[in-house]
Amino acid sequence: MPVTVAVIDDNEDTRLIVRALLRPVHDVVTFVGDAANGADGLALVRRERPDVVITDLVMPDIDGAEVARRIRLELPKTKIILMSSYIEDAYRLMASDSGADAFVN
Repeated sequence: MPVTVAVIDDNEDTRLIVRALLRPVHDVVTFVGDAANGADGLALVRRERPDVVITDLVMPDIDGAEVARRIRLELPKTKIILMSSYIEDAYRLMASDSGADAFVN
């Protein structure tokens, strides 16, 4: 059974790139949807219950760290990957404190 993945990022190009990267492995990964902000992302995750969520750390409304915390409480088995182009230690700490499984920058 394929691993299901959802993407939450306020940058449309990033969402498209992640989707394109997952396309060649469609037999092992199923893309279940994307969202442009944390609130819509949480609704997507609650509806689709993906195995993996890839989310941006810095977003308007609900940031990725808060998204990760809420997902961790509601769906503790869901793997969460936080992404950020910011390299400062404060962002790494924010990601670490969120309960995410991985941080990529």
